[in-house]
Amino acid sequence: ERMFWLQATAGMGKSVFTATLAGRLKESGRLLGVHVYIFNDASRSDPCFMLHSLARQIAERFECVRHDIIENVKKLKHDQSGSDPNVVFKKLILEPLQKIKDQPPETMMLVFDALDEIGVEESEVRRGTLNLLASMSSMFSKLPSWVKIFVSGRPERDIEAKFKTLCHCIAEDDPRHVDDLRLYLEKSLNDLDVSDDLSGLIELLLERSARRFIYTAIVAEEIVN
Repeated sequence: ERMFWLQATAGMGKSVFTATLAGRLKESGRLLGVHVYIFNDASRSDPCFMLHSLARQIAERFECVRHDIIENVKKLKHDQSGSDPNVVFKKLILEPLQKIKDQPPETMMLVFDALDEIGVEESEVRRGTLNLLASMSSMFSKLPSWVKIFVSGRPERDIEAKFKTLCHCIAEDDPRHVDDLRLYLEKSLNDLDVSDDLSGLIELLLERSARRFIYTAIVAEEIVN
């Protein structure tokens, strides 16, 4: 799939994972752009603001389309269509990426974190942003094959309605999630002197933390320190 959605409820480690992913992608030169949504930050929830932010990051990454993006930004400022997210996406994201002739050797990613923090559920701005992201997925046939999208967010009703059928999804009840937590605890607590009962301690911590990363990490840190 061209789009991957990491979904989970609060405290499961979505933002930690996404921040780590974005950092590693940036280090390897494979981060095309990242946008983090923050509740009550109206500007970050605005789809046009998000697109301008991504366009700036693309311009920094690809000098060959920097001039085109700058010129299109200027034109959109004086055009009524400059407030239409679909037009902004076409002019600042789609067309510049299509003009890149030298295909990068590896996949590059657009990363979006905390979709559930876009305004309030069913609000106009949230509906517009989700529609835009969904349309980006449906327009992938026009985007270069080396572009992929990663999104994270809680599985709220309107988000599920938009993305459930559009992308690959890993949910919190996936057994691999518990395996990851178990591995995390094994590495964190490996130096403790708990005789032969490390596995028992780990299973107890998993149970008491309700298998939520944030609680597991805090307890592990307290034990180690």
